[in-house]
Amino acid sequence: MSYIFSLHASIQIKQRCINEEEVINCIKHPDSSEKQEEIKTAKKIRQNGQLLMVFYTLKNNFILIITVISTSKLKKYLS
Repeated sequence: MSYIFSLHASIQIKQRCINEEEVINCIKHPDSSEKQEEIKTAKKIRQNGQLLMVFYTLKNNFILIITVISTSKLKKYLS
């Protein structure tokens, strides 16, 4: 399966100092995940104690990564 980053996601990972491998790993091996309609959310706690959230959708032969968020609000998003 191939991964395509939207322009928005590419900008977010650059601004938030996240690498693409970390995003793909979050999708493949999340600590938790959710699905709302067609959008899936993968969540993984980063080594720096931040929560990485990746919002993506499945297309025909690829995964489209919509946006990426890194936050310190673990309790808010993991409850």
